[in-house]
Amino acid sequence: MIFCTIRLFAQEATYLVQNGDSVSTIAYRFDISSDDLMKRNNIANALSLRSGQRLFIPGTSIHIVLSGQTLYGIARQYGISVSKLRNLNNIPDSYMLKVEDKLIVPATAMAQPEQSAQDQVSAPAVNAVREHLVLAGETFYGLGRRYGTDEQTIRKLNNFSDSYVLKTGDRIKVPGTPPEQTEGSASDQSIIFRPVQTVESVPLKWPVSAKDVIYTKGKVSGVMLSAERSEPVKNVMYGTVISADNYHGFGKVVIVEVAGGYIYLYGGMESISVKVHDIIAPGTELGIASHGEKPQILFLVYQKNKPIDPASAPRA
Repeated sequence: MIFCTIRLFAQEATYLVQNGDSVSTIAYRFDISSDDLMKRNNIANALSLRSGQRLFIPGTSIHIVLSGQTLYGIARQYGISVSKLRNLNNIPDSYMLKVEDKLIVPATAMAQPEQSAQDQVSAPAVNAVREHLVLAGETFYGLGRRYGTDEQTIRKLNNFSDSYVLKTGDRIKVPGTPPEQTEGSASDQSIIFRPVQTVESVPLKWPVSAKDVIYTKGKVSGVMLSAERSEPVKNVMYGTVISADNYHGFGKVVIVEVAGGYIYLYGGMESISVKVHDIIAPGTELGIASHGEKPQILFLVYQKNKPIDPASAPRA
């Protein structure tokens, strides 16, 4: 899977122009010159670029993921960094490669001798780690079961001694395999799990009741939260409303700026109860969920313009 509006065409990638794109930004993203991009696509005037236009990306090639390959191994094969490979393909940190995924590699990359599947499996699986915010009552054993691993693996990932005891609020690394991965309509594009709520633990605060939490990937990287009909959508952190408006495809959206470079986005609402410049506290009603069947609320969190796992984002 390629995580952006790109398709394979005769081993040359194409890109679907989005609102706000320019010749220079597209060229920069794919590490090519603006002149080369314009020549390949017969563009006489850079200002004539329009949304929905499909551009060929000159000299690009497509890497088809084989069994056992990792982002680390593929990046090494083409002489680029993992970060560069992620950026080229808009791959979120939590995504785990699948066999036959198609990845774009830059035209200027010099492929090194291909590693064997065994070598690639043994390479550090940098794409298979995510962050977990420790809640009250959680243990290494319980987290191991939840993420399909064991206590020692989690300790090693975090350089914890055998005597270290988890504390509420710890931010730790865990294997990227999420709990209760499902198959079916959302199988290839999202991950679904039910938040753990036990007598010993404090439930994670979501904007709505969130019996189901579905992770989304690609250009919109965050979670879809199940809600009750007309359920109030609540703010989860102190901040200032910087946008409260209708966004095409996302319904009514409220964006809150939070100290520390965080941006919290709440989307899919039926109506909005706050306005721009409002300073709001946790629990403030931002709006209400849809009146329709099976309403969902979109919840995204960014830190310094990069998406992060909403489950690990700060709560008050």
